[in-house]
Amino acid sequence: MVTVCSFGVHAIILILGIVVFKNVKKFKETNISSKNISTVVAAIGILTITASLPVLLALLIIGAICRVAVYFILKIKHGRQYIGLVSGADAVHTIDSPTNSKTCVLGIFEHDYSKSARSVVDAVRDHFDCTLRHMEKFQATYHNFMGYTYMVRTTVDAGECIREIEPQEEIDDEDLVKLLSDTYNSDFPRGNTIFWDIWISARPIRLREISGTQKNYHLSMFRIHHCVADGVAVFKLVVGVLSRPVEGISKLGYPKKPPENNFMSVAKKCVESLKVALFAPSSILVNLLVRGTDQNFLHDGRLNGESHLIFRVEQDDVYFQKVKAIKRRLPGASFPDIILTALSASLSDFYYEKSSNPPKHITVAIPVVPGAAQLQHLKPGSLTASKIKFSNNYALVLLNMPLCVKTSIVSRLNLIKEEVKAINNSVDYQVNYVFMRALSMLPRALIRLVLGTLNCTAAVSIMPGSCKVTCGRDAPIYTDIGFWIPHLKNMGVGFSVFTYDDRLFMGLSVDKSLPISVDEGKVIINNAFSYIDLLEKEIGIQ
Repeated sequence: MVTVCSFGVHAIILILGIVVFKNVKKFKETNISSKNISTVVAAIGILTITASLPVLLALLIIGAICRVAVYFILKIKHGRQYIGLVSGADAVHTIDSPTNSKTCVLGIFEHDYSKSARSVVDAVRDHFDCTLRHMEKFQATYHNFMGYTYMVRTTVDAGECIREIEPQEEIDDEDLVKLLSDTYNSDFPRGNTIFWDIWISARPIRLREISGTQKNYHLSMFRIHHCVADGVAVFKLVVGVLSRPVEGISKLGYPKKPPENNFMSVAKKCVESLKVALFAPSSILVNLLVRGTDQNFLHDGRLNGESHLIFRVEQDDVYFQKVKAIKRRLPGASFPDIILTALSASLSDFYYEKSSNPPKHITVAIPVVPGAAQLQHLKPGSLTASKIKFSNNYALVLLNMPLCVKTSIVSRLNLIKEEVKAINNSVDYQVNYVFMRALSMLPRALIRLVLGTLNCTAAVSIMPGSCKVTCGRDAPIYTDIGFWIPHLKNMGVGFSVFTYDDRLFMGLSVDKSLPISVDEGKVIINNAFSYIDLLEKEIGIQ
């Protein structure tokens, strides 16, 4: 008996030693910025994390038991009106105030003079109302009980959630930014318990500086709480359900996938699961010691919940084509790599101007959804709401973005590519995917405590593009579509990139507590476009 126990102890020590050795090696090999961390420190960190996993598992089990108890208490209290607890990764997005949790989609469509402004607004309103009134998460109020967020079924009136903006008849670029920001910063309906709404300009307006000419437009702004759905689900709703195709795009559709071998698919998933289990400690250590440790003036203190919304959208496809040309010229450089490089260089200029001791790197959180690139093939109006899974199906990866480093724009791109390659060679995505869903077992206060250990300066969301669409059946064509991301987990800076009709939209959402004015935000965005020009020039395309 003693011999068996001794053998078991030695086996556990051997397995633990192998896990530590493999993770230290992975930690040193695949993470560029971790090379200045000693092997001893890495080994101690990985050993500590590995030993802590059983404690975390026990905590999750206790949380799951409490969650089940809360579920039945609420079921008894609300009866048939009770929908359920917010679950999965959706629960992670309930820890922030609703003011910091709003995804916002902007649509600008040209006014058709053959119809009255009121008929245009009413048609769009009716189209949105008929679609959204049958969707459970859009007919619910959200409440908190014992640290958990839950949904109660309700009836949402169209006038309550589809509201009108009353802008001036003629506005310029500055007026538009203020109008959008004020609308974005307003509360959700029913005291922030209904987690979506749509704003439409009640009358046509003339946007002088956006178009370069005086034309009449309508604005629409769709706001949705991030716990209702992620960006991919919102994209499918806006383009696949609420929009309609225009002439010439009927050929769009998802490319056919070759049939998969079920056995090979299962075997591949098993191997990937074992790999994730083996290398999870190194991934966690990287996010604790290397990334997510920012301390700078753009990540300092609490957010106040009000934001400036800034954007630039090109009037033709010049910059979209520039990015594609750079991608063709530089093998291995992806569309996101080029965009991240331009943002990195622009932010570097901003930090140099505002600080005498700017950081060499900042941590940027990037949402990743497998297969999201296929959304560019989505045919407008081809989906029904029942075909969309309204949930958060993404995971965040943390990118160590090179910032204030003296280097050429091409060298900066290579640094970005190295960091992206390190993430792709790691199990960060898989670990974070499981981690975000496991956290849903815990009450909001504990989720907030755990995620509070990660300090990221900014978030960047790069969504695949859409062809030109209308805002409903027999409705005006959208001239522009773009979006802004919420300020989750105390990240007060959010960049959003979208291509619509082969034109580049770049948005910036900045919490008003941070030292970035509207004019400075415009400079950051404009400089990012300028660095695309410089990158094109340095590689000899021009």
